[in-house]
Amino acid sequence: FDEGKENDKHPIIESLFALPSDDLAALAQDGLSSRCVWDALFLPSIYKRSCVVKARTRLVKHLRGKWTMLATDRIGHHMVIKLFRSFSDIKLREVLTEELSQEMYRLKGNNMGRSVVKEFELNTYTYSKSDWTKMMQNQMDSQQWFQDEIMDKKPKRKSISGSTVSSSCSDAKRSKTIVTTSVDSIFDALTIPKKQKKCGKN
Repeated sequence: FDEGKENDKHPIIESLFALPSDDLAALAQDGLSSRCVWDALFLPSIYKRSCVVKARTRLVKHLRGKWTMLATDRIGHHMVIKLFRSFSDIKLREVLTEELSQEMYRLKGNNMGRSVVKEFELNTYTYSKSDWTKMMQNQMDSQQWFQDEIMDKKPKRKSISGSTVSSSCSDAKRSKTIVTTSVDSIFDALTIPKKQKKCGKN
């Protein structure tokens, strides 16, 4: 991806969507191609680019009817969860959830499917869609807060005697960690049970 390009279309992405949906799904089930192709759509450095956001949205329709197969696949279920987490539009989350809810028995048949059931809160969805909607909204609000407060912030710099320097070495280390931290790891941090012991002071 070229730096600075904000076009809605990108030749690499368009070439992917030119593939038949079966081939596209197969890429998500192969370890190497999944890492080289699909993981690129979730990289922090290009996460919010218009063409990448639209590509993630297009996947929902392009792979319709194949989400249960991917959700029960050893490799494919990772992409399903990443895609679900990436959506800030609850309607897109619901499209995926609705399709998966139709085949709960298949999802609960293996560990990968069960992890998707938990991530998507499918039991809540099938019991009460209104409760599921509130739960998802709270998750997205928390995720958005992290992105606004951490992911999008540039490290502050202080001016000393006319020269601009980093505020501290620790700030630089923290900013480096933030830049390289994936959206998934931040989202996982949000869901850590409160009962866990707090880390001690450094």
